Amino acid sequence: MGRNRRDIDLYIGMLRSATVYLERHIDAVNFLNVFPVPDGDTGTNMVKTLRGIHTRVSLENPDTLQELSVLVKDAALYEGRGNSGVILSQVFIGVNDGIRACQDVDASMLAAALTSARDKAYQAVSQPVEGTILTVLKQVAEEATIQSHSSPNICQLFDHIVKVASTSVDRTPEQLPILEQGGVVDSGGYGLELILRGMAIFLNGEDPETAPLQWRFARKNGEG
Repeated sequence: MGRNRRDIDLYIGMLRSATVYLERHIDAVNFLNVFPVPDGDTGTNMVKTLRGIHTRVSLENPDTLQELSVLVKDAALYEGRGNSGVILSQVFIGVNDGIRACQDVDASMLAAALTSARDKAYQAVSQPVEGTILTVLKQVAEEATIQSHSSPNICQLFDHIVKVASTSVDRTPEQLPILEQGGVVDSGGYGLELILRGMAIFLNGEDPETAPLQWRFARKNGEG
């Protein structure tokens, strides 16, 4: 029971940390929102979705990580807000399908969870577009799978995939012309990077309220 409690507290702590850290960047994510339409609400919708999931599961008392994963999946079904929030909810549904299929909390579980998340997210979009949150998630999942074979611990792997996510976000304008024209990175991919960073912050024993911010600045006509 002790191990189960640690695993449950770890996951809930990661959710809280990701929510807090993403919320500190909400205006920055909204500002970069130009795709699919420039309505400036990607950050708002992702925060509402993540906060709703965390709030729902915090009210429950599961006995195992697998039970918690079912609660997170059910919460995600209800909490998706807007286009970006619905995609994020599918990410969490996929993550928890992957968790339920594993027994040990290790690098292999993380790789399986991210792979399942990638599949769910792509399936949720009728016409997937690269250079978006989907691409960032795909590259993170692929790298997690590769790295898991060398058996790093889950904290080391998380730190690594955050770097992969950051690089992937920086390259989104190369894949999606509207981003290059607007001089921005993809806001949804940036939001996913922040969520992963928030989780890594918790795993490293840091405070998401005071951890350094990770800004992405818009550039217009080569300036900025």
